[in-house]
Amino acid sequence: MLNRIIRYASLLFAAVMLISCGKEGGVTKKTLEISVDKKFVQTFGGDYINLTVTLGGETITQDVTFFDENDEVLLVDDFKYMTEVPGEHEISAAYGTYFSEPVKVTAIAVAIPETPEDEHPERTDFRPRVLLTQFTTTGCTWCPSMKHVLKNALNDSYADKVVKVDCHASTMSRNDPAYVDLKDFEEQCNGLLPSVNLDLAETTGYLQGMTGADMQGFIDGWFEFKSDNAAGIAVNSVATDDQIVAKVSVKAAQTGNYRVGLMLLEDNIVATSSQTQLGSGAEDWMNTHNSCVRYMDARDGKYYYGHQLGQIAKGESEDYVFILDLESIWDRGSLKAEQNGCTWSPRWVNEELHLAVFVTTSAAVDKNEILYVSNVIDCPINGVTPFEYR
Repeated sequence: MLNRIIRYASLLFAAVMLISCGKEGGVTKKTLEISVDKKFVQTFGGDYINLTVTLGGETITQDVTFFDENDEVLLVDDFKYMTEVPGEHEISAAYGTYFSEPVKVTAIAVAIPETPEDEHPERTDFRPRVLLTQFTTTGCTWCPSMKHVLKNALNDSYADKVVKVDCHASTMSRNDPAYVDLKDFEEQCNGLLPSVNLDLAETTGYLQGMTGADMQGFIDGWFEFKSDNAAGIAVNSVATDDQIVAKVSVKAAQTGNYRVGLMLLEDNIVATSSQTQLGSGAEDWMNTHNSCVRYMDARDGKYYYGHQLGQIAKGESEDYVFILDLESIWDRGSLKAEQNGCTWSPRWVNEELHLAVFVTTSAAVDKNEILYVSNVIDCPINGVTPFEYR
């Protein structure tokens, strides 16, 4: 940034003078903006991203200078951005005395996977599952009691009804290596500790005397609610040492508007859980934390209900591509953990990573329109997970 400021110091001074005069004369300051036609680019095969630059809403087609995240000038031919360097990048623009905010893109060193094959294109009877998110942390003295409830609830017959994930978003535990910067997601789900959210729609906290059967009742309610209209989800993913590219195909069991989101999960994070305030203390198995959310790509505005796919007709499919840059995710996680006084687990191990992919849609409940998880699957970071029919 310093190089750019020095390079344009005199122009900036002139701009300040011009803006000051403009304000006095009632002239609104214009804004320079940069946009892209897609958020990812392959580092091979001549792939590129189209850049569009506007000033006050009018498109600028010449005399634009582009910069990277290090404020170095980018050589961009005909507003087509190309790179041979994989990872997350920032692109900003300058035009005269105007500067844009940067836009983030991701460069990938692998080909986008093919859409997973649908072996039964005529069918829409998908196997439903409930997304069960446990909000917990190692410093929570009531959380072991909720863990006991869940262990009793998710026996052989119920374990296959849910995809369970653990979100350690609270900063109350200063030495929790599973910490994740998702406090706003926790607040969206009213995730007071300890609590369990079902399908992003219903949250229940721990009550003394709660049993596994009580939790099974909550699960049954959502499982039955969507049993006949759960969307289908298929995933084809490719993982390198530091990137994951996942193509998700969503198939509608009923015509409707759908969104899709993804969680990156990690297993075998070892950290001692606090002893509980109740009679049932923390046991050894509670000190190994599995399916911990490390990153969530589902934010649309303020909320984490997934990225818009639009309307999908019954029996039809729509694709969405997720690109995860693990280096950036872990760097960002380390920084956020440090800022919140928490620790952060060391570099990831690919063998411990997997994905939870979920689809949300809306339904009328008691005359109110709600968003909820239509279906969810747990899948590997490298391989094909086909549609699962009953």
